[in-house]
Amino acid sequence: MIIYIIGIKFEYGTEEDPIHSFHEEMFHGENLRYVDGLLKPDYHLGEEIKSPMKIIKNVYKMPKLFSPDLSLVVSEQLREKLSTFPHIEFVKVEFVKLFEFPYEPNDFSFYDIKGFKTPDKFIKKQRHNKKLKDKIGDYYEMVIARYRDFVDNFKNLSTYKLSIDYFDDEEMNELGFSKELLDEYPIFRKWGTIFTEPVFNILKDYIDPNYYFVKQYDLSEGPNPQSKMII
Repeated sequence: MIIYIIGIKFEYGTEEDPIHSFHEEMFHGENLRYVDGLLKPDYHLGEEIKSPMKIIKNVYKMPKLFSPDLSLVVSEQLREKLSTFPHIEFVKVEFVKLFEFPYEPNDFSFYDIKGFKTPDKFIKKQRHNKKLKDKIGDYYEMVIARYRDFVDNFKNLSTYKLSIDYFDDEEMNELGFSKELLDEYPIFRKWGTIFTEPVFNILKDYIDPNYYFVKQYDLSEGPNPQSKMII
């Protein structure tokens, strides 16, 4: 059994692949969904969905997979490919502002633009171009289960010690898995997002290596598997 953990490099400040807040906001957008007066970063499976994710997005080189907050957002094409897996709900997102501004990873020339010293200030000045909606098509928030909500439904789990974080010397976690569990829940959240090989094979070509990391664990190695950083 092989599992993959996807996380955000930006949170860890890795020197090898520095991520700047401008790249984060320009490539992955911003979530403006508020529910009951509070910013709502994601929904979990089984939770009443009161509002779709509301996103500000630069459409330049529009990715098919991105994260304006905790949830992964996927294109119509990826939704169709992932829809055969159990326990995933797809909720169409709402783009509240779309604009197009050329930008490349690790290009900090933005800061040479007079009057714009923060990404937030720059993006607020951009006008919404509603015609860009037809250009990019529909996108969907992936609503997935939380590990804690289903793990007790499974018996005879083997315990594995692994790290959810970018660095393996961060806190180690003991998680129980079985083939039955991973077949039934091929993608779920446990701090980060964990998915199985069939899901990874669909998503791997669309994962932004400037923003995400992906670690692989081969559970056949036993209770202390070694991580392999593949993105």
